[in-house]
Formats: sequence, structure tokens, C-alpha cells
Amino acid sequence: PYPNDPPEVVFVSKVAHPLVCPDTGRVDITCQFPNWQSGKDYVVLVVKFLKQIFYRREYFEADTPPLNAEVQRLFKEDKDQFAKIALECARQSVEEQHNNPKDSLLRLIPWSNEHEIIRSAQQAIMKQYPEEQQKDEFIGWFFNSLVPSLEGKSGKSPRRTSPRKSKKQDSARQ
Repeated sequence: PYPNDPPEVVFVSKVAHPLVCPDTGRVDITCQFPNWQSGKDYVVLVVKFLKQIFYRREYFEADTPPLNAEVQRLFKEDKDQFAKIALECARQSVEEQHNNPKDSLLRLIPWSNEHEIIRSAQQAIMKQYPEEQQKDEFIGWFFNSLVPSLEGKSGKSPRRTSPRKSKKQDSARQ
């Protein structure tokens, strides 16, 4: 199980995407995480990947066998029909967005100040660092800045140790 193995990602509402199984909602994350490495790959990166699969064409047009071949075919051959199906899935998802399954480890909640803090940090990191460095910088920020600030509010201690700071982070703090 996670964190030693990749998390199992399942949409609870219907999603029209080639990487999502139409029967179970399971998402194939192996195209982004072919060899999951605990301590290097984190669930927050999986969440970022989930966002990317909806706006990057390569995830719709990949040559690897899709979990939903019909949706991939429609995306390539009948964009209008694909758009209708995708729009209906999106409407249903919005209606049910806070209906979290009892056994889910990740729960969606209404927008809060903490969400804005995370989004602002991610945007700043994306502007400041090259793409290949953004992942490590975000993880460093998450565990070295955000988690300690949230712990101060809740009095709880972290479940994980934070990743090693990059040289750039060390020099920036001096």
C-alpha cells in the first residue's frame, strides 16, 4: 500500500477520459509513474497529474492501450459527441463533488484559505524554477513550510519526515 506502492486513484463520478476505466472509475497513472519510488513520488504529484490529464492532449491521444477506448475514439473522430459526454460527466461531478466515500483517504472540501496558499505557492514555483526542478521544490515547500504552519494550528505532528532541502532553498534561507 501507499506510500511504498502507488496510490489507487478512483473517480467516484463518471469521467470521460481514456485513462479512466468506465466501469470502475480507476485511473491509470502508470504513464506518469511507471516505477513508483517511495520518498520521491508523492500523492500530491498524483493530484497534479490528475489535473494535467484533462488539458494535455497527449493523455487523450496516447498510443498505449486506453482504459476507455470508446472515449479515446470519440475524442479523435467525433469531437462533438465527445464534448457532449464530457460535459455531462462534468455536470454530474460538480453536483457530487463533496460526496466523499467513507473509505476514501482523500476528501474534497469546499475552497478554503489553505487551498489558496497551496495554489499561490505552486504558481510561484512554476514561475521561478525550470520544469524539471518544480516537483522537488514544491515537495520541499510543502513539507518544510506548509505542514509546519498547519501543525501549529492543529497541534499535530507530521506523519512523514520532510524531504531534503535543495541547495537553492538552503541558500535562500541564509
